[in-house]
Amino acid sequence: MWSHYANGHQGFCVGFDYSKLLELFDRYADDDRLIDDHPIEYCGNYPILNPYEMDDVTLVQRLLTIKSSDWAYEKEHRLILVVETDKEIILDEGTIVEVILGCRMSSEHKDEIIAVLRQRPTRVRLFQAKEKRKRFGLDFLEIDY
Repeated sequence: MWSHYANGHQGFCVGFDYSKLLELFDRYADDDRLIDDHPIEYCGNYPILNPYEMDDVTLVQRLLTIKSSDWAYEKEHRLILVVETDKEIILDEGTIVEVILGCRMSSEHKDEIIAVLRQRPTRVRLFQAKEKRKRFGLDFLEIDY
C-alpha cells in the first residue's frame, strides 16, 4: 500500500479509532448524507453504471467502491460521507490514534507532522516506517516526540 498510496513511501498513514469514526457518522446519519461503511467490490471488468437508472447516492457509492480484482488482496472498506462543498468535518479528540511516517519521507515533512502532533491535547502514537534489511517488508519503530 505504501508504494501505491503514500507517494512511494514519502507520505504518511493515519490510523483511526474505528468506533469514534462510526460515532461521527452516526451524527450525520439522519440528514441522508451518510453513505456508510462499504466493502470494496473487486471486478475483472469495468462495471456498467447507468446514472439514469439509479439515485445520486447509489451512483456515488458504486463509483467509489469498485476496483479492479487485481487489488482484492487489500480487502478494503471505505467509510464515505457526502457533505456539501467546502464543508469542514471536525474529528473528535481521540479519533486519530496513530500516524506512520513513510520510510522515504523528507525530514522537513517529518518535522511538520511532529510539530502538529505536539499541539494536540491527546497524544497520538507516532511511528517511523523502516525497510527490512534482508527481506521485503517494513518495520514500524515508535517515535517519542
